[in-house]
Amino acid sequence: MKRILTFVSLLLVTGTILLFSCIKDEVDDPPFTTIKFDPDKVVTIGDLKNVYLDTIGGPYLILNDVSLFATVGMDEASGNIYKASFVQDQTGGIQLKFFNAGGLYLGDSIRINLKDAIVSNYHGLFQIENIDVGRNIYKIATNKFIEPRNVTIDDLIGNIDFYQSTVIEINDVQFTEDMMGQTFADSARELTENKDLRDCYWSSVIVRTSGFASFANRTLPEGRGKMIAIASVYDSDVQLVVRSFNELEMDQDRCAIGSGGTEIYFEDFSQGWNGWTTLSEQGAQEWNIENLYGMGDSPCAQINGFELGYNKNTDILTSPEIDVAGYSFLALNFYSSMNYDGDPISVQMMEVDPNQGSDDENWIDMDLYITLSEGGFQWTNSGYINLLGILYNSFPEKIRLRFIYTSSIESGSEWRVDNIKIKAN
Repeated sequence: MKRILTFVSLLLVTGTILLFSCIKDEVDDPPFTTIKFDPDKVVTIGDLKNVYLDTIGGPYLILNDVSLFATVGMDEASGNIYKASFVQDQTGGIQLKFFNAGGLYLGDSIRINLKDAIVSNYHGLFQIENIDVGRNIYKIATNKFIEPRNVTIDDLIGNIDFYQSTVIEINDVQFTEDMMGQTFADSARELTENKDLRDCYWSSVIVRTSGFASFANRTLPEGRGKMIAIASVYDSDVQLVVRSFNELEMDQDRCAIGSGGTEIYFEDFSQGWNGWTTLSEQGAQEWNIENLYGMGDSPCAQINGFELGYNKNTDILTSPEIDVAGYSFLALNFYSSMNYDGDPISVQMMEVDPNQGSDDENWIDMDLYITLSEGGFQWTNSGYINLLGILYNSFPEKIRLRFIYTSSIESGSEWRVDNIKIKAN
């Protein structure tokens, strides 16, 4: 339900909300404009959002001649938005929704008379509706382009309430591997599509593009680089709205998966088990340290279920508790090598309960996310496994890892594991 609001009456009732702010760079209107202006009734974008959140508690209709000064951060020129613009001032950004298309352009410095406008929130995105460019907006100046704020994906997601509807720049990002060869959207059927963008730390965000955008049929860049866009949101999804294909400079070499972050844990078994433990639940064979067959002829963890024939075994190699507190990104990487027929090893992770310690019921299987050696004792990189993603973005203080080996009386492969590391950010 829309609330009807006159800013004068609201100010008298609350006595605590600043609605009439002084804009330092305000330009006086020339006397001939027909769009009313009262210098004592000026609000900011932050004011409009605060009234929605703190006082009115929902959409509201403004009945008096209140003015908002702002600068256009995105117009409709590319076709990626329609009957809308994004504007911002020193307190934040907001989307304008128009009765008709056109009339505003990137870099326009404007004053908006908000009489009869509705301030609303569409799935988390603040909007000002019922805007008629000719009736509500006075153009003060042109080519007042907004300098993008430089942000990371994590910063953007963690502070989307602050960044929403503003011009941002993200560096060292690339579209995910599974998006290669695709276009921004379906221009043939005029369908809007989402594409995944990530950085070298594995953090990701959605790039949302209309099927009507002028670049909808362009192939996604395959390299790494920077992007200028508008930060947007839909429910829990943070989204980027590209203003122009020319604002994507993504011609650098792609960052290797997991190349970002800091290495916080490494184990190559060169100093023995170093806190790792072995458990033989079944069978005579066990995990052991092989001193010559690791990567670079160094030590590694090794197990083989074949000895005078195949043997039935279940053997577990478990890490010590690994401290991972305080990080927003965790990625596991290791190398495996195997030969002969038999079951693959299984890799699991457990979040250590700070009150109860380890609990065997809390192990999480990670096999779907891991690449293992396929034979010939070929050392194979597992890929970087996003641990916090597997933990559904909980942030543990400590974790454990374990490798589970099985063999039967019919088959038993030999497995080696080396260079186990965790990178964090």
